[in-house]
Amino acid sequence: MPGLLGEAGPEAKQRLLADILETYIQKDVKSLIREENIRAFNNLLLLLAESQGSLISENSLAKEVGLTPRTINQHLSILEKTYVCHQLHSYARGMAGELKKSKKAYLFDLGIRNAMLRDFSPLAGRRDAGALRETFVLLELLSRLKPDMELRFWRDRTGREVDFILLKNRIPLPIEVKSTTRGSVPSALPEFFRRYPEAPAAVVLNDSFERDVALQGHPVLFRALTGLDSALTSLGY
Repeated sequence: MPGLLGEAGPEAKQRLLADILETYIQKDVKSLIREENIRAFNNLLLLLAESQGSLISENSLAKEVGLTPRTINQHLSILEKTYVCHQLHSYARGMAGELKKSKKAYLFDLGIRNAMLRDFSPLAGRRDAGALRETFVLLELLSRLKPDMELRFWRDRTGREVDFILLKNRIPLPIEVKSTTRGSVPSALPEFFRRYPEAPAAVVLNDSFERDVALQGHPVLFRALTGLDSALTSLGY
């Protein structure tokens, strides 16, 4: 976020983030919605911050904040167009048992999200550490997208899920994000490879473990979070 590097100390940075939240999001973005929806809009922002990286639906959000699903959809569209959040849609190819029209929402700026939640505690002690790691990876993946690429996630009706599916020329590459791992393959990958054998490989990102293993004839690259770029380059993505 611009300006943070010029602030001395964490308290000054936190105050700046709170000011940005107040002026940019809670005033500028609210100018695009109806006056009577402002409180509900605030509640929607907080819900999105709390559910970072989780499945969302217009119907459930509407019940929580007291708006119609159509209005929720309009607000989500405004937040996406103003680069406050990104909606990530599910990947499916018409196979039985897959979630075809589901989506997740990620707030782009983690500092702003911290300001919304009033939580600036270190990553290691946070309950939402997994969502923070996922968001870091999401931003890296979005920055790499080219005209022949698309980003989704995958989930089936039994709850098996792959955090990100990076598509290039419609060929899926599954990418998982874990806090720690000792080389154990995430449980959703065998089923994903069974359904999509054309997937060239998989990438499992974690804090430090790095190794290549094979699963059903597919290479699985375990890499530190900072190794995402080199892993994708080696796979031609």
